[in-house]
This record gives sequence, C-alpha cells and structure tokens, in this order.
Amino acid sequence: MNMKRLVPRLIYYFKTGYIQYVSYPVGFLSFASNVFYLAVSSIPSLKEVFPSFHLFLVFSVISIPAASIGFGYFHYKRPMFQAEQDIQVESSSYSRDVILPSGLPAAKILCRLARQHGLDVSEYEAQIKKSEELSKRGRSTNG
Repeated sequence: MNMKRLVPRLIYYFKTGYIQYVSYPVGFLSFASNVFYLAVSSIPSLKEVFPSFHLFLVFSVISIPAASIGFGYFHYKRPMFQAEQDIQVESSSYSRDVILPSGLPAAKILCRLARQHGLDVSEYEAQIKKSEELSKRGRSTNG
C-alpha cells in the first residue's frame, strides 16, 4: 500500500478508535464525576440516595446506556432520520457518483422483468426516477 492511501486510512482508523473506544469512557467518567461532586454531593436529599461515588457510578452505568438506547431508537424512528439520510446521500460524492449509477441499470432490468411477469412496478419506477434525478444533480454540481 502506498503512502498516499496509507495516511488517510491511518487518520480514519485513529478517528474511529478515538471516538468509539477512548472518548466515550473518558467523557462518561468525566460527566459522572462532575455531576456527583457538583450536584449530588451538594443536595442533601440526593446525597441520601447516593452516599458514595461508587453507588452513583453503578446507577449511571445502568441508567445512562438504557436511556441512550431509548433516545437512539426514538431518533431513528422519527421522520427527521429520512431527511438526515437524504442529506448524507446528497453530500457524499461516492454514493452519488459511484454506488447510485452502478445500481440503476440493475434496477431498470429488474423492473422490466417484473413488468413482463405482470407485476406492478410503479413504485419502483418512481424510485428509479428519483435516483436518476439525484445522480444527474450530483454530476452537475460536481463538475
């Protein structure tokens, strides 16, 4: 592998490893210690519920991931996720210039075959038309 490809790959691997495996635990511990020592220890009723940092940490390790999973599920089930994905596809030159055009011929052939067998393909044809427009729009904005 040449250096021209190696450096971006190393940067990508660094970002992924740092974000996934270093910053989450460090950020979580920082958040938990700040909340405990600044909020819980200064409020007497919360101090009775969480008398030690260890107990608060165990509660946090259980409750924060559960809440995060719930929020994540809600995020992906709401209508705004479709808009986020549209923006990702529109802004990604790779998906717009490589993946989308390479899949269109296969989709057209499958629609033609399905139509020959008497299947309704109107929804698929509409999707192919949208994909073609997106592909043309991407090529015209890129050069």
